[in-house]
Amino acid sequence: MTRSCCIAVLLLAACGGGGGGYWSDDGGVIGDLSGPDFAAGAGPVLTGAVSVIIEPDAGIDPILNAIKNAKTSIFVEVYLLTDSSIVSALVNAKKAGRNVRVILEQKPTGASNANVYGQLMNAGVACVYGNPAFTFTHAKMMIIDGSALWVMTLNLSVSAFNGNREYVLIDTDASDVAEAQAVFDADWNRTGAAPNRLAVAPETGRARIESLLNSATSQLDIEWEALSDNNIGSRIQQRIHAGVKVRIVVPGDIAGSATAALLGALKNGGAEVRLLSNPFPHAKLILVDRERGFIGSENATANSLNNNREVGVVWKNAEVAKAVGATFDADFAKGNPL
Repeated sequence: MTRSCCIAVLLLAACGGGGGGYWSDDGGVIGDLSGPDFAAGAGPVLTGAVSVIIEPDAGIDPILNAIKNAKTSIFVEVYLLTDSSIVSALVNAKKAGRNVRVILEQKPTGASNANVYGQLMNAGVACVYGNPAFTFTHAKMMIIDGSALWVMTLNLSVSAFNGNREYVLIDTDASDVAEAQAVFDADWNRTGAAPNRLAVAPETGRARIESLLNSATSQLDIEWEALSDNNIGSRIQQRIHAGVKVRIVVPGDIAGSATAALLGALKNGGAEVRLLSNPFPHAKLILVDRERGFIGSENATANSLNNNREVGVVWKNAEVAKAVGATFDADFAKGNPL
């Protein structure tokens, strides 16, 4: 039996035989991963002008300092903002004459931005809720002084800095910053955006991420909070078939989820999978061939890639690759085998 057939059989078993598929966490259906090979196609734009901050090691100070040291403007678009020290920093920046604008998700699952929204508005900070055209405004980005794009896997919450594995990519490429500003402005005005370079869902995120996965020739390291999208699974399987070493780290509490079903299939196809509880992998990280990768807000779910506002960056930078590679290796070693 071929490896792809093994994966198909495993998924049918997960679906209960001949049923309609295993329902994923976000409402999608996981089916047979053994479809036709996908051509690599044109590669994504790779940004080199980047640096990385890794949480929870770095703590909250880098975020606070970025806000405090801004000279002209701070634009924030984030799913959840609940950390009081960050709220205070934004209010103080406004009082100091900075142009501060904030976009928040109106109905984050299991949480609320309502109190912070009121605090910001009462302090004179311009604040709006995200465009209702998206299921969620799940982006996590800051644009500082029109010259630096901070793309984050983390929410601006206490847990992000005290228990989660998170990555913050600081992108100073002028074209990337300008594109992120255009996306922010479109979301602020509730109009359409036309991103090109960045991995912005729902417009370009899936294509950029899948193209990056397709480009792996030797090693593929993935640390993702949720991984249930069938197309992403297919791309990973293609790389396994091509002889690429695939290692995956996900949270330890995936039992019974669509992520567990998909990862079980990939494991049986040859991927090495680890479950990690501490730190909690809230990350959205892909590292390809130990030299290039993706960091952003997108999870590998159909809802995230097709329906949410998400922002990420595909990059190639030796220092960033070294730093995130070392962190991934430590998390993988610490995790329990699936």
